[in-house]
Amino acid sequence: MAASPDEERAGIRNVAMGTLDQLYSLQPSAREAIQKAAGYAAFSEISTKILLAGGGGKRHRREHDR
Repeated sequence: MAASPDEERAGIRNVAMGTLDQLYSLQPSAREAIQKAAGYAAFSEISTKILLAGGGGKRHRREHDR
């Protein structure tokens, strides 16, 4: 059975909070910086790896096409 939109949002919030908790344990000063920020984005390790893998190929193609 698929999760409802509310359940999906709750899952995303839980991942974001878990990611922030990890950041705060490694870098306690980040808490104040994030509280003062206009906004922030939190990514799980898996989504960051996908983002980095996807971004690298585009940069390579642009440099190669020059």
